[in-house]
Amino acid sequence: MDGTRVRVWRSGDTGRDVLLCPGLGTMPEAWPYLVHPTGEFRVHGWYHRGTLGSGRPADERRIRLGDHVADALAVLDRAGIERAVVMGWSVWVSVAAELACRYPDRVAGLLLVAGAPGDPFGGLFGLLGLPANVRRALAAGATRFVRDAGPLLNAVARRVPVNAATVSVVRHSGVMRPAATTSVVAPSGRITRSEEHT
Repeated sequence: MDGTRVRVWRSGDTGRDVLLCPGLGTMPEAWPYLVHPTGEFRVHGWYHRGTLGSGRPADERRIRLGDHVADALAVLDRAGIERAVVMGWSVWVSVAAELACRYPDRVAGLLLVAGAPGDPFGGLFGLLGLPANVRRALAAGATRFVRDAGPLLNAVARRVPVNAATVSVVRHSGVMRPAATTSVVAPSGRITRSEEHT
């Protein structure tokens, strides 16, 4: 815990607790069928340090795997959840897997999607057929770009409304399935959001 303010969100008030470790900088709307309140699941998540309203740590070295695991644990603690199913997506598969390794009593099940624990940068761009060291260099460069552009991207993303037009753009951008209907995606914009210190 280093005092970095992390913005958390929750879908719904009832159902089985699920902790979602989303892809880097990803909004919950990317998972419309999961975060739309149905009463079956209550999904908890957070915006990673320096993205979408979460603060940047005063010490920029505090963005290591252990710091993100601490944030995930803080989300569970804040919600009063002793044990939950944990989902990891993309590069945050590593966070979900590490949470399960360090705190197995807090993880009831683990679902890892489109990522691999251990070397997330080496696994990115795998479909391009490039060697792992080239993929790693591309991913590291993209990360540096996002870091430098973060404040501007953050300011813009926080002001984008969730409506039929933006839902249509997101549906066809590859961030979510194009088959997701506006009636399912748009209500997920009403996810309960609050803030917490980690």
